[in-house]
Amino acid sequence: MIIGGLVWLILLLGTAFSILLFLIPMGIALWLSGKFFQASIYGNSIMVSENQYSKVHNIVKDTANNLQLSYIPATFFVSSDGMMNAVAIKFLSKKYVLLFSS
Repeated sequence: MIIGGLVWLILLLGTAFSILLFLIPMGIALWLSGKFFQASIYGNSIMVSENQYSKVHNIVKDTANNLQLSYIPATFFVSSDGMMNAVAIKFLSKKYVLLFSS
């Protein structure tokens, strides 16, 4: 029983170590991809606010109130080639609304 218990303990510790060895790089990769996405959005688009595109900001604010959202999503105008009209994205824990300029 002692030897069997030790074998199970070694197997469990080895499994926990291998899971941690996999989860830590995966967490770092997810964090980095979120930062790259955020840098891409903030660097290649215009954020809708009360100072920029105030009419669109008011529409977004009214729509968020009508939908009873507890937040107003970050809204951006993105330069595009007409592939899409608009998209709502939840990337990791942040929510965005992207309006394509074409």
